[in-house]
Amino acid sequence: MKPNILIVDDKPENLLALESILEDLDVSIFKAQSGNEAIELTLKTDFALMLLDVQMPEMNGFETAEMLRSMDRTKHLYIIFLTAICKEDQYVFKGYEVGGVDFISKPVDDRLLLRKVGVFLELFQKRSRLEEEMDKRKRVISSLKEAMASLEDANREIDQLNDSLSDQIEEKTRELRKAKEAAEKASKFKSEFLANISHDLRTPLHVILGTDDLLLKRKDVQKDEALFKSISIVNKSGERLLNLVNDILDISKLETGKVEIQLNPFDTDELFMGLPEMVTMMIKDKPIEFKLEKKLPEHLIISSDKQKIDQIITNLLSNAVKFTKNGQITLKVYIEDSNMFFEVKDTGIGIDSNNISMLFNPYSQIENEFSFSQKGTGLGLYISKHFVENMGGRIKAESELGKGSTFIFWIPYIESQKSAIFLDTQQELSNELMEQLSLKKIILCDDDEFNREFARMLFDGKIKDFVIAENGFAVIEAIKTSTYDLVLLDVQMPEMDGRETLKRIREFDRTTIISALTAQAMKGTKEELISHGFQGYLSKPFTEDQLFLFISKTLHLI
Repeated sequence: MKPNILIVDDKPENLLALESILEDLDVSIFKAQSGNEAIELTLKTDFALMLLDVQMPEMNGFETAEMLRSMDRTKHLYIIFLTAICKEDQYVFKGYEVGGVDFISKPVDDRLLLRKVGVFLELFQKRSRLEEEMDKRKRVISSLKEAMASLEDANREIDQLNDSLSDQIEEKTRELRKAKEAAEKASKFKSEFLANISHDLRTPLHVILGTDDLLLKRKDVQKDEALFKSISIVNKSGERLLNLVNDILDISKLETGKVEIQLNPFDTDELFMGLPEMVTMMIKDKPIEFKLEKKLPEHLIISSDKQKIDQIITNLLSNAVKFTKNGQITLKVYIEDSNMFFEVKDTGIGIDSNNISMLFNPYSQIENEFSFSQKGTGLGLYISKHFVENMGGRIKAESELGKGSTFIFWIPYIESQKSAIFLDTQQELSNELMEQLSLKKIILCDDDEFNREFARMLFDGKIKDFVIAENGFAVIEAIKTSTYDLVLLDVQMPEMDGRETLKRIREFDRTTIISALTAQAMKGTKEELISHGFQGYLSKPFTEDQLFLFISKTLHLI
């Protein structure tokens, strides 16, 4: 919502001139030709800032400001006085006494006015956010007071029990206090949790997916079909878990309609790699048969968001397994009328037709006798619907109680040339390029021992001269005693994080290329790190090819 600015001047030509200066700002402008009219407007509308002329008939600017300061609704309104006459110190002091925050002399300097208006608009927005936060805290405090009141009532009841129950009463009271303390801590640190959860979840996934990628490239693993298949299942499951982590972290984007769709060419066969085995693991001991009916050309390359499609399929199949006791689950994939269709059909408990419209609502759960043991977050179908629609498609459900359900979604079919991305990667990571990389001197820093061990696995035999450091202090000492072509810094580390390490290095070394490696993947992370001075950014988890491709581009080898 745009902030509102009120301009008050008894001369219409002055109002028009001021409005013209402010017209490029993203604000709503209101005008008044007297103090009384201005006061009347403030009773109906909230304003971020008032530009108030001093010399006006009936009620001058100082009197108007005094009146506004006397009312609770407007006592915190920012007021900038405009005057062509009252420039002496006593008038300036008078303006501040009645609540003004600044004085601007007429004729008005456009740039000065815009600068000062910008400052007070920013202050207003910060104050508004602070007031919202204070309101939230007041509500939390109120809830805690209610909880404390309930606790006191419970304690009074407990005190009336038989003396033989005193030990139990004391134990129960301790549990309630611990629960209260835990609730208070959860409320206090909820924002920190959202900021750190991405890092903490993605760090182990980085090692799992990276190690799997290395194993899948080994010739002895590729020759052992059963082993290769098992590692592929782990790799596929890890990728799906990573997608799920990202989806949960981005739930706010879904609710505000800001889902980011990444359209890239990919081989559709990758969607189904390891899928039957994954569904078999979901099914466990249930007498359910899974069938995959894929009516697509082999190695069909399309341009779409593979991760989003993968997550939708997983959500639909997971629901089908949950609510099917026995019978069959079928996934059909086909192209029709310039769309690619995905159809998941089961022989499960089905849904009453009156409840189908509720399925795609957030946190929605259709309650029935069987579903009580199958509770989830209620977000799977809600997320899927947003993903499908943001890719330009649609999703629908068909069901009959007691006979099963069918979920169908379709997205635009955009065929692509065999991915130039894949070809470029193969070309860029040629033997010649890897030979150039092997001659570079690189230091990589990460506080996680498994990440460090994984880095050694990546660099061994490929980079001749490298150092793996566990903290920023070690990096600084290494750079002081030797010269490196590239420094790769983990951002979130104890004692001294990546940003502080970069700052200290730049105090004595302005030339070494320093890039960030981080499991923090929240929106804006890349831009923030680049603005801090990092010359590159790579988000974990990453594969061997992705790392060496990143290093090659950072060192301008490609």
